[in-house]
Amino acid sequence: MSKYRIKRRDKDELKSLKSDIKAEKTRYSILKEEYKEVQREQKLQPSNNTRTNKTSYRANIKSEKTNNYTSNTISRSSKGSNSEKLTSRNSYSMDNNSKTKKSSREEYLKNNKRKEYLKNSTRSRVLKQKNEDSIVKKVKEQENFYLDDSSFRKENSKILDIDNNSNSTSSREYYKTKALKQRNERYSKEKFKNDRLRKDNSRKIFYANRKTNHLDKTRISDPESNSGIKNQQVNELKEDLKEQKSALKLKKKEYRKKKKIYKRKYQSKIKRKVKEGLKGAVSQTYAIETVLNKDEDLARYVKAKNKYGAVRYEVEKYGRFGKEVVKKTSKFTYGVGNRTYNLKNGRGFTRTPKRFTWQYRLKQKILANKKYQRAKKVKDTASKVTKPFTKPVGKLVKNVYKNPLGRKGLLSLLALIVLISMFMSSVSPSRMNEWEMNDTWLYFTKLDREKSTDKVIYYSDVEDYVYYLNYRYDKTVKQIYRDPSAYKDKHLPHTRQGRTFLEGMWEFLNGDKDNLKTIDNLVNDDGEYGLDEKERKEWKQLVEISKDTGRFPFARELDNFLFDKKDSKYKLPMKVLERYGYKDKDNISDTTTFQADPNQYIYASMTGKVSIDGNDITIEQGRKRITYYDLQNIRVTAGEQALRNEIIGQVKQEGKQAVKYEKLKDNNGKQEWTSVNIGFYLPSIQYMQKTEVIRDLGLNGDKLGRIREFVDLVKKYEPNATNEGLAAILGVFDIESGVQPKRAEGDYLPQPIGASDNSWDDENWLSIGGPQIYNGRFPNIVHRGLGLGQFTDTADGSRRHTMLLDFSKEKNSKWYYMDLQVDFIFNGDSPYYREVFRNIVTSQDSVESLVARFLKDWEGGYTDKLDSRIERAKDLFRYLKSGGGTAGHFKDKSDQELWNKVASTHGSLAGSGGLQPHVSQMRAFLMEKFELSVIGGYRAGDSDGTHHGHGDGLALDLMLPVGDPKGHVITNYLVENFNEVGVYYIIYEQRFYTKDIPNIYGPANNWNLMPDRGSITQNHYDHVHISFKAEGE
Repeated sequence: MSKYRIKRRDKDELKSLKSDIKAEKTRYSILKEEYKEVQREQKLQPSNNTRTNKTSYRANIKSEKTNNYTSNTISRSSKGSNSEKLTSRNSYSMDNNSKTKKSSREEYLKNNKRKEYLKNSTRSRVLKQKNEDSIVKKVKEQENFYLDDSSFRKENSKILDIDNNSNSTSSREYYKTKALKQRNERYSKEKFKNDRLRKDNSRKIFYANRKTNHLDKTRISDPESNSGIKNQQVNELKEDLKEQKSALKLKKKEYRKKKKIYKRKYQSKIKRKVKEGLKGAVSQTYAIETVLNKDEDLARYVKAKNKYGAVRYEVEKYGRFGKEVVKKTSKFTYGVGNRTYNLKNGRGFTRTPKRFTWQYRLKQKILANKKYQRAKKVKDTASKVTKPFTKPVGKLVKNVYKNPLGRKGLLSLLALIVLISMFMSSVSPSRMNEWEMNDTWLYFTKLDREKSTDKVIYYSDVEDYVYYLNYRYDKTVKQIYRDPSAYKDKHLPHTRQGRTFLEGMWEFLNGDKDNLKTIDNLVNDDGEYGLDEKERKEWKQLVEISKDTGRFPFARELDNFLFDKKDSKYKLPMKVLERYGYKDKDNISDTTTFQADPNQYIYASMTGKVSIDGNDITIEQGRKRITYYDLQNIRVTAGEQALRNEIIGQVKQEGKQAVKYEKLKDNNGKQEWTSVNIGFYLPSIQYMQKTEVIRDLGLNGDKLGRIREFVDLVKKYEPNATNEGLAAILGVFDIESGVQPKRAEGDYLPQPIGASDNSWDDENWLSIGGPQIYNGRFPNIVHRGLGLGQFTDTADGSRRHTMLLDFSKEKNSKWYYMDLQVDFIFNGDSPYYREVFRNIVTSQDSVESLVARFLKDWEGGYTDKLDSRIERAKDLFRYLKSGGGTAGHFKDKSDQELWNKVASTHGSLAGSGGLQPHVSQMRAFLMEKFELSVIGGYRAGDSDGTHHGHGDGLALDLMLPVGDPKGHVITNYLVENFNEVGVYYIIYEQRFYTKDIPNIYGPANNWNLMPDRGSITQNHYDHVHISFKAEGE
């Protein structure tokens, strides 16, 4: 066995031991909880004797306290009426409290309400303490009363029997003071003695009761309960707990021992080599020092060197230690202070993010100021550089103006001509102004929409077209206009000649859908759209330069708003999912949608004033403004100044960001905000929408059903699944298994390797390895691949075959069921493969890149049949995008066959123009199923207010004679197959129907009456109106 295998085996052994320890810990914690629970029950069910003793003990203490206090007060009182009343009142309250407490305990023992009992007992203890405190307070008040002069005379008349006839006031005062002093001393001694006796008595009673409590072990919770059994259960649980604890200790000990061996075996090679090297170095040093020590002078040098080295080592060691202490202490102190400050200000006990600290903001301001100073310096330098040229040029013009025919004037004129020709001969990157570029862009996107059919969907490379036209703009103008000066202020799309030229150029590039051309083909063409030899060289140079600078560097005025400038991704092209321009033949989308990650930060593309509308942020600066739609966690406030490259918010969960860029345009003397293509003003753009040629998928009904089932199951576990991700995975699975869960590697071969009816549940047949299937080849295949993705056990440690079978047993299902395998992909496979699958199925990258990633990271196939998988994935992507995953999930087999039949022909039917692809297919389906001749579809500008109307390409009108029974047959079918058909709502005979969602006319799942609109057609008596859900809705 190889070293690698031994290392792998040892690693697996360590892992298994770790999992055993985890299991032992779990069992130990469960036993501990059981033991605690039984102990808790015993504590909550005390014996009657114990409760009685405790109650009597507390009552004795109360009565003794009261008797001691009252006896002292009565002995010092002649009447004692107040103290008697107080004693009786307190003794009554104590008896009453003890009765209440006893009854509450009995009630608890009956009802088993522990919390209420604890609460009540705590309250009773507090009340008792307050009662005792009030008794002490009142007794002390009475004692002070008896020490009063008048009461003292009444109580101690014998002591103060003084000669009243004596005129000596001083003697009377003397004896009075002396008697009072003696009385106080006597009272203090008696009080101390009584307190001591009371404490001694209470201790004796307490210890006597505690002794009886310990002797009485019986716990009575219920007359019918068996205390002996309960005690036995406690003892058994205690023993089990001890055994489990010792087992856990043994496992931990074994794991530590194995880990120590593993470390010593594999992880100390480098240490050993380092030690050997150090030993060698030390031995060499020692040998050199031994030779040097033989000489006295050299020996002193060696001694001094060693001493210096030792001192230096100590200094460095303590220096490092001190530095580390200071660093950690200051960091901790600042962290605690910062967190406390945030907590005080309502932001939670968290550290302030670096971007919002005052240090970072100060740094940014300093950097901005430096940038400004540099720009100012450049400007000053430029002015210094141009100044020497402006004066001579001015002199030349002046000379020509003064004497054009003189020698000086002629020479000046010649010099000016040379300068102008030098300037004009340079390749200028900008010939068209920004408004003409924008109009040209819009016209090309309009041509894409007008020329698209059910066979091809055009998204041509408009950026290349505009860039090319900008280069040869002067040549184009001279070519198409007889008098170019007459069209000086007009843009190409605004004139008949200009539109003809643009349409011809588009046709040259896209006319043959099976042989689409690029700008390079156009450049090398010898016709009216091409370039001559000199222009081709210049064009090639310009294209090379644009790879570094971007296509339109002269127009650039915005920064990449998806990444920070310090991020390595900042310079990468920004990916556009939905471009600015015509989205259908008549409507323009004035926003651009960029690919972004969920919760990704959005940065300000320019400095400007902020305005906020809901979740939309607009930044305006002079004659331009940019709007970011639907952000979350907005970091700026309305009215403040946002700085370029400052965080303003975050992308929501959808993983894309819509942006609109506008500029002020002069429109007949009136200033209007006009949307423009933001791509011209950003550093680098990559447009993801490409021209798609639709081919016949060649899918039968069974495979389509499996594809739809797989898509539905995946979206159940991952609602954010994209068409790109699903198509890439299905493309790989189609080559692996034909999207068939009941497949095994080599099942097509003759038996016994091939499959029979009984093979699918035979574990011996399923566990056949690669050498048996492939005649000795592929020994790395331990157990054959199974299911959609051909889950295989391999020699490198992968156990996906076994894991699938174990998962099916755990779920009590068959391994070859589609739902079980999708469940396994999300919940049963190893965590690495689960994460890879989720990342790919939710990605919006190109289908080609996703297929390559999935094949490499999930299948482990790298380049195995990569091209065929990509082609299949592209076909499936077009199918899903055209509504294959939205409608057409029919239960009836004949309906499914009809749906598949019209899949390739619906676009060629009259009246299908302008409809969404899945609605166009549904139109053909309903027309053939119910033998209808007229079905209305797309009507420009006809909106229903919900974006599901005729103007959105999502509605049909099935025309019928008034009262035709077929109308109710159609509506009944639509209600029964509401989700299969993809219906949003239905209107027929002045009644409105929606499923599961209430509408403005009444509840869901009901035909609700609508207001009278005045005519048979408007009240829908002569047609059934159907609005469909949008793709992916």
